[in-house]
Amino acid sequence: MPNSDISIDSNMLFPHADKIVHFIMYFFLQVLCMRHNGILNLKNKTTLIFGLVIFYGIFLELVQGYFLVDRFFENYDIIANITGAFIGIVFFNFIKS
Repeated sequence: MPNSDISIDSNMLFPHADKIVHFIMYFFLQVLCMRHNGILNLKNKTTLIFGLVIFYGIFLELVQGYFLVDRFFENYDIIANITGAFIGIVFFNFIKS
C-alpha cells in the first residue's frame, strides 16, 4: 500500500507499531520454515534458514527503497525482522525440546 494512503492516526495505535508487525511476521516465517525443513540434508539447517529469512527481509527493504514509489528503506524494519526471526528460532527450539 502506498505510504500516502496510510493514515497513521487511524491505522496505528502508537508510533512505530509497524515494527511489531515486522517482528511478528518474521517470527512466524522463521518458525514455519524451520517446521518444514525436512527437504534439506545439511548439518546446520537453522543457520541456513535464518540466513535465508534475513536475506529475504533485506531484499524486500532494498526493493521498496529503490524501486517503489512512496515506500522507504528502513533500518529499523530490518532490525525488527532479524529480532523476530531470532526469537522464532528460540521459540521453535524450546517447543521442540
